[in-house]
Amino acid sequence: MRKSRFTENEMVRAVKQFESGMSSEAICRELGISRILWSNFVGPLSVPEGII
Repeated sequence: MRKSRFTENEMVRAVKQFESGMSSEAICRELGISRILWSNFVGPLSVPEGII
């Protein structure tokens, strides 16, 4: 199985930032990922903001 580029702590921190109101675009910039990858990252938590 492929090793994740992000640690579990980084993933949890990103989701908590999103839940606290930080925009997905800002989180994507901070992590250096695309918005498509972000939608896979958070899964069913969100798809508002017109991510896809």
